[in-house]
Amino acid sequence: MRALAAQVLKTRGRAADAAIILSGGGDDFPEVEVARLALEASRSQRLRLELALRFYAEPEHWDSDLPDGSLASLDRGDVARAALQGKDQLGSHRD
Repeated sequence: MRALAAQVLKTRGRAADAAIILSGGGDDFPEVEVARLALEASRSQRLRLELALRFYAEPEHWDSDLPDGSLASLDRGDVARAALQGKDQLGSHRD
């Protein structure tokens, strides 16, 4: 995060501010806050997608021996669509 914010500052000719950020300071710089928010949003999206993949990776998801058929036949991609839309896919799946 700090390296990203520092790079932005360096490209804008603010090498001294970039050095402050790289040394652990500058938490109040807007560039640091924007980098933090962007990385947080990216992490949140990655976690949603990983959770959906884990759901589909479970062998039980595809087990057609379940009384009502496989979860895959009931799900029909709802979990994946919810994850791609930025929703809590398993919570949305139960709706």
